[in-house]
This record gives sequence, structure tokens and C-alpha cells, in this order.
Amino acid sequence: MLRGYVQQIAPTPDRRQYRATVSLPDGLLTTHTAGKPLRFRPELTGTADIITDNRRLLEQAFTGLRGLLRDKASF
Repeated sequence: MLRGYVQQIAPTPDRRQYRATVSLPDGLLTTHTAGKPLRFRPELTGTADIITDNRRLLEQAFTGLRGLLRDKASF
């Protein structure tokens, strides 16, 4: 596993996937296999679990709902 931070996400999907630019503070050093580094390849692809922060799912849902209500109220 690599630890990284999403810097940019494409506004539209490409073949049902979103392209993202990710910064890797530890480079390509993995947390598995005793910190073995991955070899760099241009356009390296992978699958990610994106954690927005350490809030509970219910808290995140209410934040999204509040944003929707705020947007509708401004019309």
C-alpha cells in the first residue's frame, strides 16, 4: 500500500473511472513487504480507497445534505 494525498481529480470520468493526481510523501515506498519500493513507470495506475477524514459515515452524510439544502436555498 502507498500513502498519498489527492491533489487534483478530473471533473469527468474516463471509461467510468476518474483520473487523479496524487502526491506521495514517502515516494513509492510501500507499507507492505518490509517497505519495499515500487519501480517508477510513467502513467502508473492503481486502485485507491479515498478517506476524506476521520468522521463517521453518518456525519459525512449530514454534511452533504446540509450542502444540498444550502445550495437550494440560494436559488
